[in-house]
Amino acid sequence: MLKAKMELENREYRIYDDRIEQEKGVLSTTLRNVRYEEATDIKRRQSLIESRFGLGRVMISTAGQSGNAIAMTDIPEHKEIYEMIQEKQRQAAQ
Repeated sequence: MLKAKMELENREYRIYDDRIEQEKGVLSTTLRNVRYEEATDIKRRQSLIESRFGLGRVMISTAGQSGNAIAMTDIPEHKEIYEMIQEKQRQAAQ
């Protein structure tokens, strides 16, 4: 239980010109990255509770991956990040 709680509190997302990285964990760390040209679906979601706190989620899927390759959760600027990722994906496709 302690590990799960600590891992939830230790997430870092990095948005580069060519990819997005997600690093999470305390006792063990996991690093995932998705290049924009590999992203097949980008979604933004906000539940009623998240809306109340001004938070939201951005999920990025890739081909051949079940579920989300990267799920950015509890993000205050989720709308802006979603739009930024969409724009970077469009630029990578050109």
